[in-house]
Amino acid sequence: MLPDIATTSPFQLTEEQLAVQAAAREFAQELWAGVIERDDHQKFPAEQVKR
Repeated sequence: MLPDIATTSPFQLTEEQLAVQAAAREFAQELWAGVIERDDHQKFPAEQVKR
């Protein structure tokens, strides 16, 4: 699980910015699964990143 830094920001984000933040967080969490194994084997998740 990635750390939740949204609560530490002194800025107010717009609804659009919050949506982008949520989408980026979801994408990062999808990539997080298996990151150590991919790093150990020097593999790049090209199919996942194409999105």
